[in-house]
Amino acid sequence: MPRTAKTFLCTAIALLAVGAAAGPASAARDSGATAFDEVSITGNSPLCFGRLEAEMMPAGYDPEGGVRARFDFWARVPFVPHCVVPATIYWQNLDTGGSGAIAHDIVPVDPFSGNTAHGVGGEYLYFPTGKGRIALRMSTNPGQVEITVR
Repeated sequence: MPRTAKTFLCTAIALLAVGAAAGPASAARDSGATAFDEVSITGNSPLCFGRLEAEMMPAGYDPEGGVRARFDFWARVPFVPHCVVPATIYWQNLDTGGSGAIAHDIVPVDPFSGNTAHGVGGEYLYFPTGKGRIALRMSTNPGQVEITVR
């Protein structure tokens, strides 16, 4: 095998090994958060796959009431160009009947810094749910979670 091919093969194996070990066993949870079950998921390409963690918590900074969502996508093969997991998050206020949905492309967490292209320590989205009991579903995860916003 030519030297350049051996170098390429060794580099590819090293990157795959780093990708397989990337990410902590579980990301730090925010106080008062309710987590979805962790899922293994494939994104928009065959090399874009890994583990998705998601949690919802009241957005304490909104006096009208709202929910903040955090996502951590730990890709098994890091640095795949344009790797995203398309997701839709649906919410319903069980007390007022209000509802909505947000479509979002979740990008992988950098295995070295713990950040994403969209922010530090995972991705966050905000939902203007109002106060009350809030039910949330994600197109990527089974089941639903409920939280109370006071």
